[in-house]
Amino acid sequence: MGQIITAFACADLNKEEKNSFQEIEWIDDIYKADIIIGNPKVYDIHPKFIQLESAGYEQYEYKFACPVCNASKSFGLGISEYLICTILMSLRHMKAHMHNQDQRKWNRFDDTIQSISGSCILILGLGDLGSTFAKKAKALGAYTIGVRKSKKDCDIVDEVYTIDSLNKVLPRADIIVCTLPSTKDTRYLLNEEHFHLMKKSALFCNVGRGDLVRRHTLEKVMHEKIIQGMVLDVIENEPLDPGSSLWLDPNVIITPHVSGTFQLAKAKEIFLDIARQNVHAFIHDKPLINQISSSIQ
Repeated sequence: MGQIITAFACADLNKEEKNSFQEIEWIDDIYKADIIIGNPKVYDIHPKFIQLESAGYEQYEYKFACPVCNASKSFGLGISEYLICTILMSLRHMKAHMHNQDQRKWNRFDDTIQSISGSCILILGLGDLGSTFAKKAKALGAYTIGVRKSKKDCDIVDEVYTIDSLNKVLPRADIIVCTLPSTKDTRYLLNEEHFHLMKKSALFCNVGRGDLVRRHTLEKVMHEKIIQGMVLDVIENEPLDPGSSLWLDPNVIITPHVSGTFQLAKAKEIFLDIARQNVHAFIHDKPLINQISSSIQ
């Protein structure tokens, strides 16, 4: 390009990590940056390329007239292990045991517990998150059903359907896992009718985006015991209102949008590799990884 490309580090990178980007020079002025690595807080900027540090990109739709790439494939490992952890906690009533521990009570429960093995798991969204989780769930003996936009061949799950078949497959699922991003097609995709189609013993898990279903719908579903339980790492209008009934429901596990973060060192390692490849590709006019669009405007 005839000059050293400059970049502003919105991402939390240390000196060693920055030095691994050998083709760029770091500056502190985001308004002068040609390349931005991270999620900028302002939109009145005019970079030539943006590499987001998140898989989600809904807040950047129609904001920049330059190539933008997300960090897809960075978080599949962490989120899939989060799901295995919280699903097993739910199936084995671990919240109740943890409560007893806090109370120093040696109580045993007669309630029936369940297993991932032999369960039918419906995965809504077969991108990196859904696909990575599906592989782990199958390794633990689950039967997997995938739901996504297109019904092309897929050997990751046992069966695959399109969104228009969702109502048909929901009644079969013991566990429903949602990994969808926030788009105009997925916002408020699920409503109360969908929960009535689920088994009463079903477990609903959402690690995608909170605007997949309205908060008051989740509260009503659990209040009326329409399904057995929920795992919620995302919620509409985060953070969750302290007055929400979901907080104190013994059959709900709530975490503050932490299933996929750079707290897992491997996630940051994967992200940095994607970012380095994209910086090199952009400088040398080669195809980019995880490109959202050539021009979001």
